Amino acid sequence: SKYPASFAKEVLHRFPELLEEKDRKGDTPLDEASKDDAAGFVETILETHPSPLKSSPSAWIKACEAGSLSAVRAFIRSSEFRDFCAKELDTPLHHIKLESVEKYEEFLRSDEFIEKQKNTQNKDGATPLHKAIERGDRELAQALLKADVDCAIQDKDDKTAMDLIAEKCRGDHEWLEWCKRVKIDPVLKLTYAQRSQYLLKLREVLPVVATLIAAITFQAGFTLPGGLNQNSGEAIFAKKAAFLTFLLTNAFAMFCSVLVLFCLTWSFSLESEKSVRFIHHS
Repeated sequence: SKYPASFAKEVLHRFPELLEEKDRKGDTPLDEASKDDAAGFVETILETHPSPLKSSPSAWIKACEAGSLSAVRAFIRSSEFRDFCAKELDTPLHHIKLESVEKYEEFLRSDEFIEKQKNTQNKDGATPLHKAIERGDRELAQALLKADVDCAIQDKDDKTAMDLIAEKCRGDHEWLEWCKRVKIDPVLKLTYAQRSQYLLKLREVLPVVATLIAAITFQAGFTLPGGLNQNSGEAIFAKKAAFLTFLLTNAFAMFCSVLVLFCLTWSFSLESEKSVRFIHHS
């Protein structure tokens, strides 16, 4: 990687067997070039070697983990690498490690291929956001959230990225502070944007549903199944277990629906953050 790409190309043209050579650590020339961010050398190997990703399948991951952006971009420009990502269900976003949110954001905007991979699931069903949270990379997680990734995607364990964030926040002050900074509620497991949309939908739907249930259960309480005995005025099925079950469940449903209506009405008088939680628990 210390030599110009033209020199490397000439050497590899004359001695192609060097592409398969490994050092004491088991690294190939492509592995070393990837870690050293030698983009020209990487491109030369990708062009020269008939199947570089077969002999060095983890070279691009090493480039990502080393933060070697030039080398990573060299891989991205390779059509073979793009096909490899599609086949293996893996992307640079699942492995990239950079120093700041700004660099992550720049990387996300750097190539259309990368931008399209932000919601890609790997073989475990994990998205780049899942992986960022798992390894504690809050900078990448923040950049991905700003890029409007889908936070509702579930991995093989049926966990969303928001579920993982909620787990991280349990007893971890740094994650709690991060949630406040990026406007995530670990209790609701929603981002600020989702929370606002969620709130509007709830306020549109819940009152209608609760009112409908309250009206139906109230009416059912006066229109008893089987009717009344004309002589005694008692319900005909009063001594039936099924009838008693109906009365209890009907009363409970009416009580719950009225309580929801009360909570929703009360939520309008609260501050935005408290209002959202109040509606959520309703």
